[in-house]
Amino acid sequence: MKIKLKAIVGLAVVSSALLLGSCAGDPNSSGVEYMPDMYRSPAIEPYVDYGELRGREDASVKEKISALIPPYATIPYYGTDKNEVMLSLPYHRLPNESFKLTHGMSGVDFTKEDSYLAAAADMNPLVLTGDNAEGVFAKGKELYGANCMHCHGEKGNGQGKMMENGTFAGVPDYSTLSALSDGQMFYSIYYGKGAMGSHSSILNKKEIWTVIHHIRKLQNPTYGADLKSSGQSFKSAADVKAVDLAEVEKNIASMKGQSLRLGDILFNSGKAEINLAKSPGLKPLLDFLMHTKESVSLLGFTDTDDEDDKNLKLSQERANAVKAYLVSKGIDAKRIEAIGKGEATPVMINGAENKELSRRIELTIK
Repeated sequence: MKIKLKAIVGLAVVSSALLLGSCAGDPNSSGVEYMPDMYRSPAIEPYVDYGELRGREDASVKEKISALIPPYATIPYYGTDKNEVMLSLPYHRLPNESFKLTHGMSGVDFTKEDSYLAAAADMNPLVLTGDNAEGVFAKGKELYGANCMHCHGEKGNGQGKMMENGTFAGVPDYSTLSALSDGQMFYSIYYGKGAMGSHSSILNKKEIWTVIHHIRKLQNPTYGADLKSSGQSFKSAADVKAVDLAEVEKNIASMKGQSLRLGDILFNSGKAEINLAKSPGLKPLLDFLMHTKESVSLLGFTDTDDEDDKNLKLSQERANAVKAYLVSKGIDAKRIEAIGKGEATPVMINGAENKELSRRIELTIK
């Protein structure tokens, strides 16, 4: 009985000591805490100034960034899907060395080359199909709303809240940048451009390419509308009959937005070099652009003989080659947008593909 009484008294004394010990004269003190790590995370939090912590100051770390990006050239685990893994690999273009000063960039490799200009050759590897377009556009709109809309505006006209309240100035209107290639748009978002800083720490490569699809949709509401659930749409031989550009010039207003097949513009087999001796369609195209002030899109197509990604790359290179030819003859590059469509729209005659007609260049007047 005496033992039990002593135990009870001892327990009461210990409990009282703990309770009284947890009190403090400082009304802002949390007092003595029992096992605080159970409910107070010891983890380092991002964007917190750890130069001053609980009355102790370490001036050597006050100005250092506490939120760091992953080590250079490392990638997260994306599973075993080849396309997902390829999209996650490090960006193959390096920032120009001027970014050290203009963007305060460090911890990466630099180049003396104009990699922004070179990025014009890069195509969006996130290929739209009838099966994925709806999801890609929905995700692109979501990402754009969270990361871009405050400056660029809901409609991409450069009139976001940060522009309206005077925080920033000079944000461009996307409708004036339709000739800007997907690759250059990616470079600008990834590394930054002008007053806009790099977004590579908040958007991964796949997300940036997804946002670019949404931007294209803002520029052209019909972008991606011709895709069918099979991943392809089809045209008949009548649909791709070569047009007389002299007649088109007389009726430009009614022709705007239509896809018009150009006369013969041929390429060496499997390559992007124009066969000038067998491409009489170049002259009327050049004449048309010299006698009008219209901006146009050049759409490159292939047949379905090779793999999808190779055909898409080849069609873009061929569209680029036609643009380069026109620019070399004095046409302003800003008036021409080159777009590779790959094998997305093969020409069908009596249910079978006509490969010769499938390999073509089409023109859209904006």
